[in-house]
Amino acid sequence: MSKGYFFTFALIGAILWFIAAMIIQLFPEMFSGGTSGIILFLVSIPGTWVTVYLLMKVTGLPRDHLFSATCVGVVTAMFLDGFAITWAPQLYGGPGDHLANGAAWLLFGVALFMTCAALIGRQKAS
Repeated sequence: MSKGYFFTFALIGAILWFIAAMIIQLFPEMFSGGTSGIILFLVSIPGTWVTVYLLMKVTGLPRDHLFSATCVGVVTAMFLDGFAITWAPQLYGGPGDHLANGAAWLLFGVALFMTCAALIGRQKAS
């Protein structure tokens, strides 16, 4: 993977993490558990698949580099998330049940991104 893709996917990871953090801050009720939480997790599955596929197409990244590039983005997001949860929880709307549930959703997203990248990267180009 070239340096250009490395930095592009690190930036994409930071942007996507920030968007997720803003969703947690602006819609804490979605992270209170129950039906809204289940719906959020389920909707995240196809949404992540589409996002990974579109990122590959928009950036022109070769399929065989998708997993490693996604790893760079995910590690960037995880670093920012760990930092923010520890030292700036107000970014997520402050402490509360939604903080732990939001963190769980972000971890779920990490797993989804890596799984989608692995599966899409293995597909034959169409």
